[in-house]
Amino acid sequence: MAKTHLSLILIKEGVDIEKVLIEGLNSIQLESGYRLYYKLMPTRKPKWIESFFNDNINIGETFHSKSVSAIILFEKDIDGEHRIFAIPFGFGRNLIRSGLIEERFGLLTALSAIDKDKMRSIDMSSLESVLLNSRMQTSTLSGIDNFDVDVNKDLLKSVTGRVEDGELDSTISGRDSLSFSSSATYKTIGREIETYYRKYKSGNYKQYFEWIDKILVIRDKTFIEVLNSLVVSNINSNLLDKMTIAIPDIVDWAKVDHFKFGREDFLEDVDIQLLYDELVNNEGKEVSLEILKSRKIHAYNSEGVKLMSWSVYKCLYVEASYKDKQYFLNEGQWYCIENDFVNEVNSFYEEMPLYSVPLPDYDVPLEDAYNKKLVDSDKEKYFLLDKKLIHISRSSFEVCDVLTSDKKLLHVKNAKGSALLSHLFNQGLVSAECLKDVELRKQINNKLSDACKLDESSNFRAEDYEVVYVIAKPNSTKRPSIPFFSKVSLKNVVSRLFLMGYKCSICGVPFTYVDPQKEEKKQAKKTKNIKNYPWK
Repeated sequence: MAKTHLSLILIKEGVDIEKVLIEGLNSIQLESGYRLYYKLMPTRKPKWIESFFNDNINIGETFHSKSVSAIILFEKDIDGEHRIFAIPFGFGRNLIRSGLIEERFGLLTALSAIDKDKMRSIDMSSLESVLLNSRMQTSTLSGIDNFDVDVNKDLLKSVTGRVEDGELDSTISGRDSLSFSSSATYKTIGREIETYYRKYKSGNYKQYFEWIDKILVIRDKTFIEVLNSLVVSNINSNLLDKMTIAIPDIVDWAKVDHFKFGREDFLEDVDIQLLYDELVNNEGKEVSLEILKSRKIHAYNSEGVKLMSWSVYKCLYVEASYKDKQYFLNEGQWYCIENDFVNEVNSFYEEMPLYSVPLPDYDVPLEDAYNKKLVDSDKEKYFLLDKKLIHISRSSFEVCDVLTSDKKLLHVKNAKGSALLSHLFNQGLVSAECLKDVELRKQINNKLSDACKLDESSNFRAEDYEVVYVIAKPNSTKRPSIPFFSKVSLKNVVSRLFLMGYKCSICGVPFTYVDPQKEEKKQAKKTKNIKNYPWK
């Protein structure tokens, strides 16, 4: 019998079947009490008729098409649980009311059903400075080890593989919905629905894939509204201790002269208290989500040319607790983090060694100036390697910004966002990996003075070197405060450095630089706004 490719959706618990679908749908009564709901869309002309042929084809409605959205619902009592399932056709998924689809039903079912060595492809997001989406496929059925997944930073979004267990015999794919092929009809599909639901409830995925529960992307629009309302409420109440402003992109800070936000034209940086003062205190009105998403933070160069802009919402970093769970807003995306994982990451960061040598404040405008200042403070101890690139094939890397006489590799950054921090951490990792190559060490030594040359023998000892991450922030302590996802990135990098044998440490230095020209502009603007009344 011919098979039909189907998608199975699980509706959230506690929803009445009469409330599952949107209003205004047509329906057809089927046998056995089932009903097919549908919505017909108007006939439409393909866009390419106009864009590519300029409407110069005299074919009437030959290529006009009509899309159909249809869906059928199933109520099932399975092992004492009453659940509702939906099988959509065409664009039928859009007929379900917002927020009612059980997220990850398909993913957890597939992972619990698929043989661990019979996976075909996975879609995942890599949690670095930004969410990087990718799909990996194998030419033959394989285990998860062949997909190069990093369980500490990769979010598994969907999986495809083969299930052959006596009850089921199909290639299945799972994300929110479960996709599979079946020879059943609407009258006989019930048995397969029950089998897949039992796979979902079994929790078998935890045997090999328990790590997928560490970090979850929140996509339920209704719940996102709840979390956003917490953010808005806390801003209006001046409860800002769990919020920061972080520029979401990797920016060339040598080109950024100042920021503009609201009435403030010459900002060195934008922080959460300034946002509150501008939106709440100065304007005298409550913040709304619409304001957070519409108001912009602008970056300008010294000529007054706007370089980049971001919405306030995109720049918000928020840590929030809700019903005993931890949630994080990062670059406009909400995540739920398993409590044990939060504690694990925070503990790792708090226990990470601090660099034992005091470093000067970051009281200069740019990173290269700070590195030079550090080297000039003790030229017998510090050696400048900033911007001395080592070329490998078509790429290049820096050994570090500053190398010390006792083999400390200092990587320095003025931390203005999580993207820049992740970039900093990975720079240290790439450098450390390259240092283990004897030919690269010889190339590096060509750029070093005799006082700081690296060992060119085959007996290179990584344990003799220490990778030091120097992070400059306003009011920073020795252990700088950084966003949670930056801690995740650091933990992943440092774990790999430890495996290679390197020692690692972190060092916070206060960013204290004040640009005299910008300060002069600020004062001039304030003076201009003061009215010269006769009695003053």
